Amino acid sequence: MTDWMTMLKEQRALGDQMANEIPRTLTAPELTLDQATKLYQALEKQAAFMERFVRQLEDNSFDPDVILAAERLEDLFAELAADAAEKTRELRSFSA
Repeated sequence: MTDWMTMLKEQRALGDQMANEIPRTLTAPELTLDQATKLYQALEKQAAFMERFVRQLEDNSFDPDVILAAERLEDLFAELAADAAEKTRELRSFSA
C-alpha cells in the first residue's frame, strides 16, 4: 500500500530545496542552454508528477487540507518550470 503522507512530506522537502536552489541556478552566469533545458524538462516532469499525485489523493478521498498542500506543491514546481523555460528562451536568444 502506498504511503501517501510520506510521499507528500518527501515532495514538500524537495519543493523547499528546489525553491531555494533553482532561482540561484537560473541566475548563475555559467548556466548553459543545455543545462537550462534539462532543468526545465526535469521541473516539468516533476510538475506533471505532482498533478498525478494530487489526482491520487483526490481519488483516495484525502482531507481537503492535504490535497491543498499537494496542489501548492504542484503550483510551486509549475512556477519553477516556467522560470526555467523563460531562462531557456533567454539563453536561446543570446546564442542565435
